[in-house]
Amino acid sequence: MVPKLGWTDITGLDKLGHAVFYCLLALWMFYGFFRLRQRYKYMAIWSGAICVVFGITMELLQSRMHVGRQFEYPDILADVVGVLIAFWIYSSGLKKKYHGSQ
Repeated sequence: MVPKLGWTDITGLDKLGHAVFYCLLALWMFYGFFRLRQRYKYMAIWSGAICVVFGITMELLQSRMHVGRQFEYPDILADVVGVLIAFWIYSSGLKKKYHGSQ
């Protein structure tokens, strides 16, 4: 039997949504550290790693919970792309704004 595809599977809006929301999640984590006024040297790396682990955990839970969703490697890839975009945004502007020229 051929699986039925929805319009989000065809257009890739699901993957775009993953990338956008994980980018925002990572940026919110960066901002949380900024608000604490802490100067953690590896703050962006830890925040990004936490976001990626969260995304993988969510995918694994979807496969185990049987709630109509399934584990998909492209979703994890989209999550990682979103976090990498957040790193780029952070390194190109936010880092200088909040931490000076570290």
